[in-house]
Amino acid sequence: MLGLLATGLLTTAIGCSLFVMAGKVIFGDPVQTCEFTHMTGVDLVDSGKRLLIVCSTPHALESHYPAINSDILTGVTRRLDRRGIKVVKADEVASWLDDNGGRWTGADDIIRDFPDVDYIVHIKLEQLRFRVEHSPTLLQGKAVGNVLVHQVGDYNGRRQAVQVFPREFTEIYPEFSPLSTEQRTEKVFENEYLDRLCSVLAQKFYSHRLSEEQE
Repeated sequence: MLGLLATGLLTTAIGCSLFVMAGKVIFGDPVQTCEFTHMTGVDLVDSGKRLLIVCSTPHALESHYPAINSDILTGVTRRLDRRGIKVVKADEVASWLDDNGGRWTGADDIIRDFPDVDYIVHIKLEQLRFRVEHSPTLLQGKAVGNVLVHQVGDYNGRRQAVQVFPREFTEIYPEFSPLSTEQRTEKVFENEYLDRLCSVLAQKFYSHRLSEEQE
């Protein structure tokens, strides 16, 4: 009984990482089907469907982090391209936005100028911070938002975009032990966190091994 109790306490303390390691020992490093394929049944690598990624943020957030939309757009697009998913180049999307008011106004506006796109992926970032609230010396990233995917097709004789994939996300890192500004400079941590966030968002669209998931 004491042995079972000790095992239970150890498992609780270590958390889910213990189960992840045990799963790798027993089953190897299995491939996880991505959320997009789970919901739609479409494998973007095999199907050859083409995506267009766009990122938007509230005015207040964008004024504080002017490059955030571009950073996320570029980071997610690059990761999908590396996985063999057809995706419109980030600079083409950025140029289109610059020529059309600078802000995202809806999928129907952009599909007219990108006739070969099958899906519009809208990353809607609502909140972003890199520090623990009210703690200027503790670093902890937090992003809150939605990933909304619209499928482009002919509906009622007109080319339209219909939403097929809505997902909320909250990404906190480090989740339990914030870093001190003595361990990282704020700029280094911002880059590290945004890199992680782009990976988490991109993995919603391609199946990947368990070891690739952000811990």
